[in-house]
Amino acid sequence: MNEEISIRDFEKWVYNNTALEEAMGSEAYIELASINFNNKYATDEVLSQADEFLDYAAFEQHKLMLLLQHLIQKNGDFESLLLATYQQYCWGYKFMIHLGIDYGLNFIEGWIPEAEKSNRINEIYPEVKRRAEQVINWLNSGAIVLTGKDYQYIDNRYLQAGQFI
Repeated sequence: MNEEISIRDFEKWVYNNTALEEAMGSEAYIELASINFNNKYATDEVLSQADEFLDYAAFEQHKLMLLLQHLIQKNGDFESLLLATYQQYCWGYKFMIHLGIDYGLNFIEGWIPEAEKSNRINEIYPEVKRRAEQVINWLNSGAIVLTGKDYQYIDNRYLQAGQFI
């Protein structure tokens, strides 16, 4: 549970989702549905049971791809998206160095005067777009493989190209 849904709402979803039992199998569904959702450890129990069904690597890749696609398309708050690349870098995705350090770090609060932000974004956008497309390419080609565990990844860029790119 990544705090996007309350444990109460999740409980309702479990009981109202008829396809869930089919997807999980009867035994696993009954085990999940029998959790005492009023217990203060209910979230931990849900996560423990869900681990065998969840592909955390695919989920992390999906989230990262969305971030990169939003950057490329200039969707949403571009400044916040750039800051998110810096956070990804700091949390462990070192392959995000160019987006995170070269561009995202510049948008830490107060570093660029408000009046200059729009011009700065327009100035860096072509390179940000190129770098975001590069990371997407690494993810799609398997040059970077997310593990889904604590921002760890496998870096195959050297193996694929004979050198880091």
